[in-house]
Amino acid sequence: NDTPLARIAITAAVVGDILLWAVLSVTLGIEGAEAVAAGRVALTLGANAAFFAILLLVGHRAYASVACSGWSPLASAPAATLPLLTLLVAVLVAHAIGVHPVFGAFLAGRVVARSGKAQDGVAREISAFSFALFIPLYFAGVGLKVDLGRHFDLASFGVLLLVATALKASAS
Repeated sequence: NDTPLARIAITAAVVGDILLWAVLSVTLGIEGAEAVAAGRVALTLGANAAFFAILLLVGHRAYASVACSGWSPLASAPAATLPLLTLLVAVLVAHAIGVHPVFGAFLAGRVVARSGKAQDGVAREISAFSFALFIPLYFAGVGLKVDLGRHFDLASFGVLLLVATALKASAS
C-alpha cells in the first residue's frame, strides 16, 4: 500500500464501501416503517452527514488535544488505549444517534490517523483486537436478525450473489 496505485485502489474500495454502508444505514434507519416518510429519510441522512462532518473536521484536533494532555488515567496506559477508547465512544455515539456503528468505527480510525498522534504498532494492535472481538460480534448480531427459513427467496439470493460476485471479479 505504499504505491500511488495501491493508495488509489484502497481509497476507491473504501469510498465504495462507505456508499454501500450509507445505503444500508438509511435502509436500517427506515426499517419497519409502513410508508417511507421523506422526513425520516432526511433525518437519517442528516444525522449521518453531521456525524461525518463533525468527526472529519474537528475530531482529529480533539483527539490530538487529549493525546498531548497527558491525561492521568492514560499516561501509563498501553499505546492502543486512547485509540480503542476513541473507537468505542464513536461507535456508541453513532448507535445512540441512529447512525450505523460501522461509520463510527471508520471515523474513529480516520480521527486517530489524521491526528498524527498514533504510535507505531497501534494499527496492528487495533486490527488484532477488532478481528478478535468486533467482527465476531457483528456477525453474531447479523445471525440473530437473519431468518433463512422464512421469507427467503433462494432464486433472488442466487441472482444477487452472481451479480455481486461478477461485479467484484470485474473490478479486480
